[in-house]
Amino acid sequence: MSEKGKQRNNLLHRLIDRYFYLLKHYPLATKSITSAALAGLGDFISQKLAQGGQGAVVWRNVGAYAFFNLIVTGPLSHFYYQWLEKLVPAKIPFAPAVRVLVDRLVFAPPFLFLVFYLVALFQGHTSEVAMARIHKFYWTSLKMNWRVWTVFQYIIVNYVPTQYRVLCGNLVGLGWNIYLASKQTS
Repeated sequence: MSEKGKQRNNLLHRLIDRYFYLLKHYPLATKSITSAALAGLGDFISQKLAQGGQGAVVWRNVGAYAFFNLIVTGPLSHFYYQWLEKLVPAKIPFAPAVRVLVDRLVFAPPFLFLVFYLVALFQGHTSEVAMARIHKFYWTSLKMNWRVWTVFQYIIVNYVPTQYRVLCGNLVGLGWNIYLASKQTS
């Protein structure tokens, strides 16, 4: 490996080590900031894809997604996965299926509503505009959420250690945020 390749590899290892250190010592802040960064990136990518790589980025939208994920998704996911672990411990019968059912039927619908409503407000829209978007896109988006996220959530809530679930969700969420952002700007 070239010297440059070793330096890049070393930098990547240091970044990963630092991330896991922060995750261990500052889990809520680390998960929240990671959620914000990946959601902002998702909106940025969505805008660029929608514009064919041309045109100006609407930074308020990027900020709205990042801010929502900083103050809502990161903290809520952090506590939600802990709560789910206590609510449905692995020792109960059919725990994997029950966890996914709770996630898909209890958590996902109101959370998606919150995404549509608060992101619209953070983008500077009125409550009426937010509700119009919900009426227009919520049901379609919820069905897509169930299709896309169910398999990933099954894996995340049953096989990923609790401290890494938000990170895994954020990585899957990068693609999902691109989809949601494209719906918000439709």
